[in-house]
Amino acid sequence: MSANRSFSGVPFGAFAHSLPDTAGATSSPLDVARRAGAALRRLGGERPVVLGVDDAHLPDDSSAGLTHHLAASGAAFVVATVRVGEPVPHGVRALWKDELTDRVELQPPK
Repeated sequence: MSANRSFSGVPFGAFAHSLPDTAGATSSPLDVARRAGAALRRLGGERPVVLGVDDAHLPDDSSAGLTHHLAASGAAFVVATVRVGEPVPHGVRALWKDELTDRVELQPPK
């Protein structure tokens, strides 16, 4: 997943590179989440994919929610990093609250 500030206001922006091309299609956010989840499940086949999330405090709420859903459903093994003191989207915070992943806090360089 590619979380950064430039996509933080775009629903599912962190998953833009993984979403199937649906040019011209209108879809609800739930349909987009389903397609993104299905695309990632196909990548893993019978096994969960490893989803690395660096700067997990940056994704939009939709991407954070999809990340949580993928971890909760067993479709993904999530490793997420968060900078200390940064606000974190609920879907990411729920990853460690629900014990779906470990939380790794990065300290600023000295």
